Formats: sequence, structure tokens, C-alpha cells
Amino acid sequence: IIKFDEGIASVIEAIRANKIEYTPGGGGTYGQIQLNI
Repeated sequence: IIKFDEGIASVIEAIRANKIEYTPGGGGTYGQIQLNI
């Protein structure tokens, strides 16, 4: 995957390592995804 696209590879690694934080939305606001890469 790194050979194809380094950005996608880093996101996949973050998902696998549980380094993604999601803040749910509510009251008319969207949720936010935060990657700690």
C-alpha cells in the first residue's frame, strides 16, 4: 500500500493501531474525525 499511496497507507495504519478519535456531532453540527499520525 505504501508503494501505491503513502497518505492512504498512513490512514490504514492509524485505523489498525486505533489512533483515530471520533467526536460525534449533535445539535446541528457534524462529527469530527481526528488522526493522530
